[in-house]
Amino acid sequence: MQKYPTPPMGSEGDTFHGEYVPDPYRELEVLDSPTTKEWLAQQDKIAERYFARITQRAVIRQRLAE
Repeated sequence: MQKYPTPPMGSEGDTFHGEYVPDPYRELEVLDSPTTKEWLAQQDKIAERYFARITQRAVIRQRLAE
């Protein structure tokens, strides 16, 4: 089984109406961040390996292009 990359996690959060709400994945919202880019590249590799095994991929792609 494929091991998924661990997403970057921080300790950021916000306080709404007096209640602290953690947002540990906020760093992933910064798309130009080198950390985010690397994590996305690792995710893409996993997805591409999965998609490559789909034998009907070309047929599906052609149908979607119609």
